[in-house]
Amino acid sequence: MLKAAPRRAFVRIAGLPALAAAFAVLCGLVAAPSARADAAPAGLTVQLPPVITTDTAARLRAAVYAPQKRYEAERQRNGDKSGPFKLLCDFTPEGRPNATDDFGACSDLAEVIRDLQEKGVQTRAYVHGEVSRQAVLPVLACGEIVLSADPPARFGRIVDPDRTLAVFERPAYEAMAKGRFPLALVRKMYDKDLAVVQVFPAAKNGDRYLDAREAADARLNAEPVADLGPGALAFYDFAQAKALGLCLPDAENTLADALEDFKLPRSSIFPLLDHTTACLVVAHGDVNGQLKEDVERRLNRALGDKANVLILRLECAAGESGDDRTARDLAQFIAGLKDRADKPVKTIAYVTPSSRDVAVFLALACDQIVMQKDAHLGDFDNYLKAYPDRAQDLRKELRETAEREFYPPLLAEAMADRDDRIVEAESTEGPSEVRFLTEQEMNDDPKSDHPHGWRSKGEVKPAGKYLTLNAEDARKYGLAQDVAANYEDLCAMEGVNPTEVTLIDADWLNALAEFLCNPWTTFILVTLGVTCLIIELKMPGASLPGVIAAVCFVLFFWSQSQLHGQITWLALLLFLLGLILIGIEVFILPGTGVCGISGALLTVGGLALVTFGHLPQTTEDWMGFGKKLGPFAIGILVAFGLAFTAVRYLKHIPFLNRLMLKPQTEDGEDGEGAPEPIRPELASLLGAIGVAATPLRPAGKTQFGDQFVDVVAEGGYVQPGTRVQVIEIEGNRVVVKVV
Repeated sequence: MLKAAPRRAFVRIAGLPALAAAFAVLCGLVAAPSARADAAPAGLTVQLPPVITTDTAARLRAAVYAPQKRYEAERQRNGDKSGPFKLLCDFTPEGRPNATDDFGACSDLAEVIRDLQEKGVQTRAYVHGEVSRQAVLPVLACGEIVLSADPPARFGRIVDPDRTLAVFERPAYEAMAKGRFPLALVRKMYDKDLAVVQVFPAAKNGDRYLDAREAADARLNAEPVADLGPGALAFYDFAQAKALGLCLPDAENTLADALEDFKLPRSSIFPLLDHTTACLVVAHGDVNGQLKEDVERRLNRALGDKANVLILRLECAAGESGDDRTARDLAQFIAGLKDRADKPVKTIAYVTPSSRDVAVFLALACDQIVMQKDAHLGDFDNYLKAYPDRAQDLRKELRETAEREFYPPLLAEAMADRDDRIVEAESTEGPSEVRFLTEQEMNDDPKSDHPHGWRSKGEVKPAGKYLTLNAEDARKYGLAQDVAANYEDLCAMEGVNPTEVTLIDADWLNALAEFLCNPWTTFILVTLGVTCLIIELKMPGASLPGVIAAVCFVLFFWSQSQLHGQITWLALLLFLLGLILIGIEVFILPGTGVCGISGALLTVGGLALVTFGHLPQTTEDWMGFGKKLGPFAIGILVAFGLAFTAVRYLKHIPFLNRLMLKPQTEDGEDGEGAPEPIRPELASLLGAIGVAATPLRPAGKTQFGDQFVDVVAEGGYVQPGTRVQVIEIEGNRVVVKVV
């Protein structure tokens, strides 16, 4: 199998002048370096839009032109006797149905396909969804039809059951069927009254299936064909089409299967869109939760702007936490964009020299990879030196990502595997086939389809090293489609003007999260939040310190959730549990110490965990966690000092002294008024000794003889039954102390 990728351009077509310009751009690509040193790309896989328009035919012709000419030129120059250029037309990308009604657009597309066949191009239609109405015509125009069995593929029902095909449209279908398919089978897709029969022997023209009326007129032996009697239109699935000879005998359930069977690389895939609305999103910095949220938000904004070409510029790598899981989650989001969009979306990964290690997940998730000249794919050496325990999981995830997106899985896995030697091998017998194999697989080949094994074409990766591909090697082995000198070169390859590409920049949420995640901002938020929380506990009911503390902690945990995602919930729960334990120590079980110490540890641990980003596992993780813990411990100590200072001097500060729970300001302090007179029934209690009837926290009830009085304890919590003495009476406020 050839591993090369054709150089592809994305063309904006609006009339003949634009079409001529598109051809000029594409023809200019003919002189580009070949994707393989020994062969030109063997073909193109075109993903057709779900609605075929009048521009689709011109876009298909323009897309095929340059790769075909380049292939033919190199084949003649090198004396290559390989087969013709191949065109695989995917009529149902991602399984989306194609039910185009525009006969003119479908007829033009069918004519282009037939014209390419006459020029030596081998064409094949791939259907893994439903194709109906006039979209059936270009499917019939292809030289071969391949269907999937699971998911079930079907084609037919050219018209609604209560309608008939226009007289001027019928000759087009008859022309596509002539000499290839029995005419009765094609007519049954638009004539519900027709009954198909199988004749014995075959008719003079070789057809085994005829209209029942024709077979009767010719007095041929015939048997009705199941499910093709009068009253319904034909809608052929794989089993029926196979039995009738309408498709190839082997089902291809995925695009990867169809590519392998047609001997085309994954890099040959070209989404053929109706128009080009391009947006640029830059992924810069450490791959963490903040970058993930940022990129996802920008990509959603681009889709909201009706973009169908998304250029993802990769300038990122694993951060100090080595977060490869976040990279995988973001890659799944990018790969799923095609399913979420109403129309096909083409994603292009533009890999720059600043991109390394886990950024390869983001590249593999895109439809197309274009690399800057000095860029690399892989480069996991430093990452795996820092996190050797993640190598096994990383190999598995790289392989699964590559398989899901039809890239060579062994090459992706080798980026995190230094043990095996990888070679590019070709089969020694039978049809020529090229694969990437480990040395052991090549030497000890158990495959029955290649009983004589494989012959090495060259080493891809030696044993003892992780695979790192430069731009040319990535293109050579089918991972990258093109190599660009710069961003402007990339735009030229895609047929778009750089000035027409919309840069999706950061919004105010990104700026706010970035500011709040600054280490100094984080330190200030935590210190201020803890300070106000202590003040609120010392002066219950003051409200304002509690509100400030709540705002500080909400901003802190929200900003950290942008960085570390799900771990934030665990950290938040630990933090809240710590606060609850501290509250139990202060108000319910004072003096025990266990709840207070445990609460303080959980609170500080939760704050440190959310900034660290994951649960510590290795020695290096615990050392990093300790570094995160230190600033918070210092901040909380500072907060205690500030809180007790504020409580002590708050009553002397104008305006803020109103936060204290007093009926009015004390006489002699600020001169704002006289103290409230003492109630006569309480005046006699001064100096009296009673027993606490309820817990004093510090307020509660105390019994003096037969009288129960609301009091406030000096010094905090007092247990029920404790002897107390009245030391101060002010208005209705009775202050007691333990005696």
